[in-house]
Amino acid sequence: MFMGVSSIKKLSYTNDDVKIPNNINFVNFPGTKYCLRNLSEFTCTSNVNSEVFNQLSKICHNIQSLNIKFNKYSDKVSDGLKNLISSQNNLKSLSLTYYESNHWSDIIDSLSKHSNTLIKLIIKGKDNHWPLSFIKDFKNLQELEISLSYV
Repeated sequence: MFMGVSSIKKLSYTNDDVKIPNNINFVNFPGTKYCLRNLSEFTCTSNVNSEVFNQLSKICHNIQSLNIKFNKYSDKVSDGLKNLISSQNNLKSLSLTYYESNHWSDIIDSLSKHSNTLIKLIIKGKDNHWPLSFIKDFKNLQELEISLSYV
């Protein structure tokens, strides 16, 4: 699948349908590790297989823009997704979209590493059931968008 591709900068990997198994581990495909090492923008849903996130956390360390859509049927945020967030060296933009659940608050500890690099934060959700106090830690934040009526 990735053989012959020199470098992918932007990747979207989502699974919005809970009936479809999320076990397509494309990271093991030939050539994947080489072509994803310079990934700079990643969009995903939180219900992607945790092992995919774990493997990406070992390959991709320079994601600058991360967009996460939290699945309303998920019980929790996977450790793999937390590892992927923590493994980044220069995360600048983060977008978090959620529906009924507020499980994404589980990643706040993973975000602390990025308190000096994050310049853009977008939070879209249905309701506010979580503290916003963590935002004060982002010393270089230049753009903040909070939308609590997002559906």
